[in-house]
Amino acid sequence: MGFCLFNNVAVGAAHAMAIHGLARVAIVDFDVHHGNGTEDIFRHEPRVLLCSSFQHPLYPGTGADTRSDHILNLPLHAGTDGPALRNAIKARWLPVLEDFAPQLVMVSAGFDAHVDDPLASFRLVEADPVLAGRLKIF
Repeated sequence: MGFCLFNNVAVGAAHAMAIHGLARVAIVDFDVHHGNGTEDIFRHEPRVLLCSSFQHPLYPGTGADTRSDHILNLPLHAGTDGPALRNAIKARWLPVLEDFAPQLVMVSAGFDAHVDDPLASFRLVEADPVLAGRLKIF
């Protein structure tokens, strides 16, 4: 339903649990599109904490009303910039991530949150940690 043909992060998380015996894996998904495929895969798997940020409303139109203890969707409005994204993550994800105490954190990053991307309306720039590959928000 989305732009990913192969969900590498879901395969990696499943492998970490099945082969390496991990009991707590966190997936942090930064994108302008909801990580609906990852959510569908792990909807009933409490060993995976999924944190997905996305512009809402926007394709695929899912995620804003998900209710789960281990799926933390962060629907954000068009025009969201780096400081607003960091503040929302610090307020909504970090306390839960700390309590979950993941043995592994996997990052699923879409770079379409850039201010110049024509398909969405986030206002992130190269200096924002998410786009620069520096997850200093954690």
